[in-house]
This record gives sequence, C-alpha cells and structure tokens, in this order.
Amino acid sequence: MVSLLERLLERLRPREGWGLLLFTLVALFCTPAVLMQVDQDLGGTNLMILTVIAVIVGLWLARSRLSARAAALGGGLVGIVLVAVIVVRILPPPSLLWQEMSYAASWIGQRWEGVVAEPLPFAATLGYLWRRLVDIGWRLWWLRQSVASGGTTQDPILFLLLSSAVVWATALFAAWQIFRKRNALVGLIPSGLCLAILAFFLGGLAVFYVVAFLFCTLCLLAICHLWFRQEEWDRAGIDYPGDMGLDLFLSLGPWIAALVLLAAFF
Repeated sequence: MVSLLERLLERLRPREGWGLLLFTLVALFCTPAVLMQVDQDLGGTNLMILTVIAVIVGLWLARSRLSARAAALGGGLVGIVLVAVIVVRILPPPSLLWQEMSYAASWIGQRWEGVVAEPLPFAATLGYLWRRLVDIGWRLWWLRQSVASGGTTQDPILFLLLSSAVVWATALFAAWQIFRKRNALVGLIPSGLCLAILAFFLGGLAVFYVVAFLFCTLCLLAICHLWFRQEEWDRAGIDYPGDMGLDLFLSLGPWIAALVLLAAFF
C-alpha cells in the first residue's frame, strides 16, 4: 500500500516539485480564510475548492503554448462556469440528475417501441436551472434597487459573487506568473493587496494570515530563484546536487520565519 501511494505521488508530482505547489496553495488559501471572517455564511470550503482548481488550471495554462491573452480569456470563462456551479450552485442536485438519467433511459426505450412519453427527458433539470437563474436575477435586481434608493439589504449574493471572482482571478494570475514567468513576487501582489486591505480593517486573526502569506511569499521567491538558476545550469551542462531545494529551505527557512515574525511584531 505504501509503495503504491509512493508511485502515485511520484506520477502526480509536478516537475517543479511539491514545495513550489504547496507554498503557492498555502499563500493563496490566506485570502479565502480572511474572507470567511467577513461573512461566516460565505462558504469557505467552496472558496478553497475554487482556489485549488484555479491553481491547477493556471498550472495547465502555464505549461500550454497559449498566449497570455488567450489564457486569460480561457481562464475567465472556466472561472464563470465554476463560480456558477460550485458557489452559486446553479446546477441541480445529484439526486435529481440521477432520476433524470434513469427517466431518459426509459424514455428512449419507449420511444424505440413507438410510444411517445411526456414530459421530455431532462425537462425537470432545465426547469430547475431556469428557476435558479431567475432567482439570482431577481436578487441582483432587488439589490440594485435597494442601493439606488439609498437603502440597505441583507442579501449576500453580490459579496459572494465578488469574493469568488477575486479568489479565482488572483489564484489564476498567481499560478500563471509563478509557473510560466517564474515570478512569484508579481504573481502574489494582487492576492497580497486584497489580503492586506482586509486585514487592515479586520485585524485580529487576519494579521496571522498576513504573516503566513509573507512567509510563503518569501519562500516562493527563493524557490523561483533556485528554479531559474537550475534551468541555467541545465542549459550550460553544469552539475549540481539534486536536493538543493531541501537544503535551501533548511538554511533559509528559520531566517525567513524570524524576519516575518519581527515585521509582524513591529
């Protein structure tokens, strides 16, 4: 069992190594964690799932031959679909889909025998989808009317959509910059700005996430620099130890932690 797990991890292992992917995920998880403090009903699990998928999609786009504009367009379209499915939950529940597929199979059998049954397959699914779209549209319309009239509303739909869009866009941009451009600093600036603004107004536990974000950012800067150097050494045919990443982390990790904690103290 252990050997099977090791082979599976080795097959799934990114060519950049697990360290770069792990620090990227931890740094990007900080923004959804702080957003959960703003609204407990926001759905932190959905935002975390959205972050993981954004990093995976960004990694795939970074390895592809797509241009930055094409990657941004494709990533944006994927993000709209995923926000609708995961966050807004526009799709029907699995139980309804299973019933619809069973009914579709029996409907095809009856149609083959010349019997036309009513209703048509997946009519209930389309009805559920239409009701969800109408509900979201009405909620956004009432929110607009309330804001235009100077009133207030307790509907979190707009904040939910904006938070999901920010989480997806910042995570996708960070993954693209880190895995395509080898530039962790530029990639994490949008996420860091959002995190800093939220922590400034919230304080408390949000400051801890800022400290964790800074630690991961500094580690990513060191890893990306080593990664860039290793590519240069490979092109030049220079031999170097294969475990330099671990040695780098063991030597720089305590200093980075001390620097971040000192900055947090002041």
